[in-house]
Amino acid sequence: MSQTRVAILLASALLLASCGAAESPMKEMKTGQTAAEAKGNAPSARPAWLPGDIPLPEDLVIFETNRMKLPGDSSVSHMLKGYSWADTDAAAVTSGLREKILAAGYVPEGNDAAVTPQLIQFSGNGLAQGKTAFMQVDADGDHLVLSLSLSLPE
Repeated sequence: MSQTRVAILLASALLLASCGAAESPMKEMKTGQTAAEAKGNAPSARPAWLPGDIPLPEDLVIFETNRMKLPGDSSVSHMLKGYSWADTDAAAVTSGLREKILAAGYVPEGNDAAVTPQLIQFSGNGLAQGKTAFMQVDADGDHLVLSLSLSLPE
């Protein structure tokens, strides 16, 4: 009888331990705030995972972040979305952010500004090798929505 209890306890412990190992590859934060609700909260703290030389609007309020690490990947994909009110000219804001990104030493990747004036594609400077980062700035009434997606080595 004692051996049966030990076997059951051991099996239970192994089952509980394996439940923690099956962690979802995606971790996410959403505030659910609308731009009007978020405006008074500007600015958000800069995420710890975001390289310091990637510029963000100074008044950015982040309303969504995602982190995804697939088994076997040597990099972690991060995404953030946020609102900005400082300047609602999306093309001008994108141009300024593009200049700062390139001045920091990042390499432009396949983006023809005449075709996609609010999209910045870049790589290098410690981002995961072979991966392209994307920054998109969209006008949405009295504010902008900035989206950033990048992969970092783990």
